[in-house]
Amino acid sequence: MPRPSMIPVFSRPSSCCGLSGPIDRHVLLAIVSFFALFWVACQGWWPMWTSLATMLLLLGIVHGHCHRKRLRSRFFLVWGLLSYFQLLLLLQLAVVPQLKVLFSENMALTVLVLAALYCAYRTRTDPGVLNPHRNEDKEEVKIVIEDRVSAVREGRCAICLVPMPPRTSHCLLCGVCIQRRDHHCIWLDTCIGVNNHRYFILGLITLAMGLFYGANLTLTSLCQPMMFWGMFLVPRTCPGVFGDWLTAWVFTSAVYSVLVACLVSIVLLQQLIMVACNTTVYEIRKYQQFNGSIRPGSIWNNCLNFWIK
Repeated sequence: MPRPSMIPVFSRPSSCCGLSGPIDRHVLLAIVSFFALFWVACQGWWPMWTSLATMLLLLGIVHGHCHRKRLRSRFFLVWGLLSYFQLLLLLQLAVVPQLKVLFSENMALTVLVLAALYCAYRTRTDPGVLNPHRNEDKEEVKIVIEDRVSAVREGRCAICLVPMPPRTSHCLLCGVCIQRRDHHCIWLDTCIGVNNHRYFILGLITLAMGLFYGANLTLTSLCQPMMFWGMFLVPRTCPGVFGDWLTAWVFTSAVYSVLVACLVSIVLLQQLIMVACNTTVYEIRKYQQFNGSIRPGSIWNNCLNFWIK
């Protein structure tokens, strides 16, 4: 007689990723590598581009490692917080005192920053957890499932065995079922589901706007500006930006901000397309499992249902 499958269901994030082990090392790696790579980037043009490319490579390696090992790492959350507050502090402490940024411009940026932080906070709240009380135990628990196939046929989760409404899926990192789960956001260390998906997209919008706007204010203050289309002030040439360490730090942070804003904009575009098509990232990856049960309506109705209802 075959042995029943032993599927671990982790009751707390610390039990699934070892808060006293891998998480501490990942946090330390994020802090050390972040400042070390920025120190290298401040040495000149070629070191800056090399350092930025190394950042992308490091993020990809850590993400691949966590994905293979199914680790819920705080590396990306810490990296994101360091990036956000470094850009904000450098702008307020090194650029604004030069009196080249108008008060109205600084206030507009502050509103975008606060809006992005608020959206991030709301995104990290309840994503739409199904049966949220299953995580109250302090110790790791294991559930023995003798017939997972019949459980799935009955409309239950194959891991936690709770009844699953349509468009619900189980997150192995969070250890819970999420209603209309889109994906697990590594940067906020939380799932994106029915309750926080709107705040996630609003956060992407305000984050991209804040990064582009803050980078523009910084670069036009450090570099020689020019008018673009007779409406926008943009940097033209940037001589002597590596003359002293503070100016170099501010400049490399602004370039880093532009690159991050471009990546955020790509994710935002993907999310808006998903909303218009009434689907999610998870459903795109696992579409064959739904057997066409999801019927996209018109773009207008899909967007209306997502944002209003």
